Amino acid sequence: MHRTYAEYAAVLHARLGIGANGDGAKALRLLSRIQAGNQVRSVDELYKEMVLERPTTFAAADRAVEHFDDLESAYTAMRTEEQKQELLAPITDLHDRKAAALASTRELDAFGVAATGDTPVRLWLLRTHARLLGAAVEANRQGRTRLADELQASARAVTALDTDLEAAKDEHRSAGGASLERLAADIEREQVLREERVGRRGGLLDRMAPLLDLEAFGPGEDERGLGSREEFTELVARAGHWLAEHPREAEALVARRDEVMGSRYPLLARRKELENERASLEGRSGRSPSSCTRCAARWRGPAGCR
Repeated sequence: MHRTYAEYAAVLHARLGIGANGDGAKALRLLSRIQAGNQVRSVDELYKEMVLERPTTFAAADRAVEHFDDLESAYTAMRTEEQKQELLAPITDLHDRKAAALASTRELDAFGVAATGDTPVRLWLLRTHARLLGAAVEANRQGRTRLADELQASARAVTALDTDLEAAKDEHRSAGGASLERLAADIEREQVLREERVGRRGGLLDRMAPLLDLEAFGPGEDERGLGSREEFTELVARAGHWLAEHPREAEALVARRDEVMGSRYPLLARRKELENERASLEGRSGRSPSSCTRCAARWRGPAGCR
């Protein structure tokens, strides 16, 4: 707060930096006249528009911007012209092709290709078709004749071969061929019989495997007991003996099992007694047998002792 206008004016002039030797009234009057003639929104705008001069660099910058705008316009125009040239380059070739197609169409129209009804092209097509069909019919006729001749020749050859075959068979049979055929049939029949017997022998070996004595024969002898009639008879007798002795051996084994089971009960009772003794020793400090302890307990009761 200032007491007088002079003090306020001195502070304002000093803060604004106007007026020499404290004389800022002239500057304020000049500002008042300027504001009366032009609308001034701020002191900064006043100085920029009416006090300070426009730098020359602004004009150079404006000229540079305008120059770049001209370059951009020139480049855009050149690019547009280039696209036009690329688009219109094949137009000459396309025009030539169009002219050639029109000429070809006129030639075809002259022959009536696209027209309906009787036309020169239709006549040529039918004549060509008829000529091709005639050539195919003639080729088929000639082929059929050739195949018929070949068929007759083949039939004659087959007849001749059949005659030669019958003659060869007669000659073969007269030279002993019938015996050879009979022997071949016998050999084939015996082979079938042998294969059947081999299969039956294998099944018999599988069924008799439990009856074979492994200790009486050496290892690897899979056909032991079937080498001869005597071995087979011995094997049958041994099997019959085993079957006869089996009930008695089974009864002996059952008796032995019962004996073992009977001897098991005393052992179990003794084991139970020892377990009770051990439990009794674990529950008291003395080392006397449990029977003595029980007797002492029975006598202490009537006597009134603890």
